[in-house]
Amino acid sequence: MFLSDEEKKMLDGDYGPGTQKAMSHLKTLGEALDAEKMVHVTSSHIISSLPVEYLDEMIEGVGKMRTMVSLMPVFDPVYWRKKYNIVSKEKNIGGVGLGREEDHIKNMRTLSRVNVLPTFSCTPYLIGIVPRRNDVCTWAGTSGQNAANSLFGARAPRVSVTTCLATGITGVVPYHGLLKPENRYAEVQVNTDQLEIDKFTPADYGALGYYVGRIARTRNVVCTGLPTNLTLEQGKYLLSPLTVDGACTLCHVIGVTPEAPTLEAALGNKKPKETINVTMKDIRDIHDMFTNITADDIKLVVLGCPHLTIMEIQEICSLLEGRQLKDGVQLMLGISNPIHALADEAGYIERIEKTGAIITNCCVSGQNPLVHILGVNAVATNSPRAARFFQTQTSGKCRTYYATTKDLINLVTTTKRSY
Repeated sequence: MFLSDEEKKMLDGDYGPGTQKAMSHLKTLGEALDAEKMVHVTSSHIISSLPVEYLDEMIEGVGKMRTMVSLMPVFDPVYWRKKYNIVSKEKNIGGVGLGREEDHIKNMRTLSRVNVLPTFSCTPYLIGIVPRRNDVCTWAGTSGQNAANSLFGARAPRVSVTTCLATGITGVVPYHGLLKPENRYAEVQVNTDQLEIDKFTPADYGALGYYVGRIARTRNVVCTGLPTNLTLEQGKYLLSPLTVDGACTLCHVIGVTPEAPTLEAALGNKKPKETINVTMKDIRDIHDMFTNITADDIKLVVLGCPHLTIMEIQEICSLLEGRQLKDGVQLMLGISNPIHALADEAGYIERIEKTGAIITNCCVSGQNPLVHILGVNAVATNSPRAARFFQTQTSGKCRTYYATTKDLINLVTTTKRSY
């Protein structure tokens, strides 16, 4: 595997033991993947809940990151204890730690020292970290990877959280997988002409993405018949479930994905290996899969997996106007720090929190303390990604209800009494 002179210096320890460990990690990975070389990384997106000792070793001797590095959603045990009197347990949920306060504080100080941005977002592209076509993005979180590849034509390979950290430290990643043009053509063609796309809600787009991901597995997809003016919200819900029950990380949308101006371009002028004709029954079946409780059973509504956009916050604020949560029901919204600041400036945060809703920058499915610490076991959501996580990460103890944002808020709120 070819290494530049600068990469050899990193590997030889010229820039300290942390950089040496990071480059060693990447070289080992590259050799395992038969990568011919390293390529420059435009941005990395990492998690903060790594073991303290491991993070200290990787950052040892590092003055600052070699590329722009931002943070995934974080479970902040100090925040939850002080604001809601919820004390974290030292356990691991789906690979994400809900750990000790002192560990969290120490890791955040370490990351701050090397200029990691405290974005706490699972959707970097919504907060100003917008990749250009062909930019290389090593982003933890498959939702962001899918969007980078499918909406922006960036190069976002499937990489681990430890690899994302190593690429932030070194600024490079092995040239492999979806970084290579020849690996980006679609193999599965998804036809949506039998669907009532003009009536689709974000929840329907989520159901479509989940259905497609189950069939595509690791293969790239091309979707025909979807709007060429697909919104970021629609794209977010379509793409994020592709990797929940599958491992599809690139979904070409004709007229949206920069690499897919035509079906022929998306397929590389070849015939698809499989063609799927999705029906409305397929969409309804996914809705039914994630609805195994009644509306009366709902104890918690979770919105924001992936994190909410400012337009979604605006919509939720409007839907909650003049209403209050029913007794025994909680509403939790997941948003990033930058979106929270904008929503606060617009007055949305105060109006939403007056209803008793919780607004947090954590991952509201994988790190949800109400579910994973307090044991809430009846959750409604507009996200198949969240529904699947709640079901699997609790070994089936948490049951779910799946519907649109508007329907969910109507189900768990009532008109405020006037006195």
